[in-house]
Amino acid sequence: LIHFLGLIDRFDGDDAELARLFAVSRTTVWRLKNGKIRKLGKYVDALSQAMGRSHHATIETAIEDLAIWARRSSEVR
Repeated sequence: LIHFLGLIDRFDGDDAELARLFAVSRTTVWRLKNGKIRKLGKYVDALSQAMGRSHHATIETAIEDLAIWARRSSEVR
């Protein structure tokens, strides 16, 4: 989930573009972004491919992902 949220945060597009990329509704994009859907593999792959990135996190992207998660999560803050 953390890596997915990091990719979403780095994606240069809006929810409508994500919906087209994932071939889902904007409601499903909202559910994905808010952790309501747990099976994220195909979405991580699609987003990574669209962004020209490896879906495997480097230590740098992992740290960035944790920082993004900290901004979004009251529990982490």
